[in-house]
Amino acid sequence: MGKADTITRQYMNDSTIFADAFNFWIYNGRQVIQPEQLQPLNTTAVETLFTSDGKNVPIQKIRDTLKYLTVMTDDAAAYAVLGIENQTDIHYAMPVRTMLYDALEYTGQIQRIAAKHKQYREFGTTNGEYLSGFYKNDRLLPVITLVIYFGPDEWDAPVSLHEMMQTDNRELLQQVENYKIRLIAPQQLTSEDFQKFQTTLGPVLQFIKHSKEKEKLELLLQDETFQKIDYTAAMVINSCTHAKFTFEKSEGVVNMCKALDDIREECREEGRTSARIEERKKLAVNLLQSNMPVEFVAKMIPDFPLETILQLKQELQNV
Repeated sequence: MGKADTITRQYMNDSTIFADAFNFWIYNGRQVIQPEQLQPLNTTAVETLFTSDGKNVPIQKIRDTLKYLTVMTDDAAAYAVLGIENQTDIHYAMPVRTMLYDALEYTGQIQRIAAKHKQYREFGTTNGEYLSGFYKNDRLLPVITLVIYFGPDEWDAPVSLHEMMQTDNRELLQQVENYKIRLIAPQQLTSEDFQKFQTTLGPVLQFIKHSKEKEKLELLLQDETFQKIDYTAAMVINSCTHAKFTFEKSEGVVNMCKALDDIREECREEGRTSARIEERKKLAVNLLQSNMPVEFVAKMIPDFPLETILQLKQELQNV
């Protein structure tokens, strides 16, 4: 696990951030799920798969974050298991991965229910109940997995099981359950979406979205939201965008003004670099137009790529 993965896992394990993500996804930003309604669960699932040759193959999967939810909706208690998978890189098999996580969680629920029946010597009233250990009136808790991508690029991986199939035969695919992932990715979010978050998750994703656009990023950092931001959120930004910002930390809060200065200086340096390249290009063109050999031009401008000089010569010959 890389540094960015570790930092994002710690960040999303915070119940306040965790609740904010699900409130955005399920309730369009309404604060229905409260942090105190969440309880951490064991993220490791170990089950045994039976192969076609009769062998037992143990399988272990470790989720990033898993929590148990108790929430009152319409004067009735609702219970669910919520999981978050953090991605700092695009995962091209995510539908199968999250489907397996959810299946293991449901399997674990069934096994725990069966074990409870056995503990209390409840053997069921039918052969079906006895064999499965899961009785007619037993019920499962809903399992909802949310994938959060902390990268600045477009998510170009499949978001459903059907997209991963070799065939696009509609009649055939209608018989295959199309498992879809629930994805939050910065490039898919609008300005209105960012406003629906009530924690630093919104600014973090907004920064990541524009991290490759220096001018937009400079304007963004002038917003008061970014003047002071939680230190952990700042670390997520730094690690996920490969930025090299230095922060002035005070009581767990980071002043992003230094980051803004770094971006401005980087923009100025890029401008100076572009100007130097343009100057060398003009000099190379002048020398080539004077019928100077390519080797001579390369010696006169040693820090200018030979490939670029050859390309300029070809362009001049085509004029």
